[in-house]
Amino acid sequence: EGFWVAEENGKIVGFAYGYLKDQVPDSVLQKYNSTKVAYVASMAVDPKHRGKGMASSLLAHLFDEFRRVGADLVLLDCPGDAADARRLYDKLGFEVRGYNLTLKLSKGTTHKVRSR
Repeated sequence: EGFWVAEENGKIVGFAYGYLKDQVPDSVLQKYNSTKVAYVASMAVDPKHRGKGMASSLLAHLFDEFRRVGADLVLLDCPGDAADARRLYDKLGFEVRGYNLTLKLSKGTTHKVRSR
């Protein structure tokens, strides 16, 4: 596990947290030619401190720790509306491998599904 913080004047203004994934399907390891997978669980930088390279620096430290323990693939999830974060991840070389979708169900509402 790794947890890194960015401070300014003794105040935490950002953090990144990640860990090694214990259970990874063989199909994922084979598809990405990997042996050990790490996951960026959470990262945030105070909006007033964005655009200064803090997020990149935090991730660089986290990735160094991942490499140190033998990880060769990093996964993360990013909210669809987090355009700044997506730009950063694109710049770092991350590729979209899937979509994480949500559907809010309310009581009394039915969703019709057509079968073919």
